[in-house]
Amino acid sequence: MNKKQKILFTMLQLVVKQGIHGTSMSQLARETGIGTSTIYYYFDSKLEIINEIYRMIRKDFDSVLTQKKEGKSSEEIFKTYWKNLYQYYVSNPLAFEFYEFIARPPIISQQLIDETKAYFLSHTKYFKEEIENGSLKNMDLSLLVQLAVNTVVAAVSLKLNNTITMNKKQLDDAVNAAWDLVRKNDT
Repeated sequence: MNKKQKILFTMLQLVVKQGIHGTSMSQLARETGIGTSTIYYYFDSKLEIINEIYRMIRKDFDSVLTQKKEGKSSEEIFKTYWKNLYQYYVSNPLAFEFYEFIARPPIISQQLIDETKAYFLSHTKYFKEEIENGSLKNMDLSLLVQLAVNTVVAAVSLKLNNTITMNKKQLDDAVNAAWDLVRKNDT
């Protein structure tokens, strides 16, 4: 791990544990063993480090959510999205904690949120197309996506908090419930 990566990873650990205001640059320097002046060589401020962590996580979503859709049903694509995001968060609990509890305005600017929306284009396109073709509920796109993502967040929280083990049956139940929430009912 190079110095810049070490700074980012250590800041991620610290802000998840202590919050942004509870984490100082001098503490970051002590924890990394990297001088404060070297940290400032890579980053102008603590906020710049936080923003870079945010960008990295959002960029991860692009690879997590990208999949081949040819020959797959809307349900298969949705369930793959859901499981991929679940696995990403379970495998990266610091990213989960950061994204859920820190990566919000006013800490993260609306400008940065808008700049990083490109990482979600294929995911958003899927939801929009499936609403239009009648596979998903005809409702506000942002609301539908947020409902789907929140089912992943709930399952990850239960798993990471050791509330449930999230065995295969529980995982299948969760993804099926999420699908039932977003799919257009045939009735």
